[in-house]
Amino acid sequence: MTNEELYLQYLSGDTEAFEQLYLQMQGFIASVAKDAAQSFGCADKEMLDELCAEGALELCERLSTGAYNEERGKLTTYPVSYTHLRAHETDSYL
Repeated sequence: MTNEELYLQYLSGDTEAFEQLYLQMQGFIASVAKDAAQSFGCADKEMLDELCAEGALELCERLSTGAYNEERGKLTTYPVSYTHLRAHETDSYL
């Protein structure tokens, strides 16, 4: 089942779809966090863990509030843009 299909199931009241979607996206979020951390030169494990957690939180917040709009892009857009922004902000403080 696609991410978008799981999201629609979640919106219709299927809470297990939310959990399945989250689990399905964990590897993607970790990959994005690693790429973002490396891009901005902050690839230590603590920073990578923080970016993964923040990417997952951003995704969960978007999903639970119904903020995702399929017309504006795929669900994977949220963790990518947020995680890269967060890594860039972190790099600015170093």
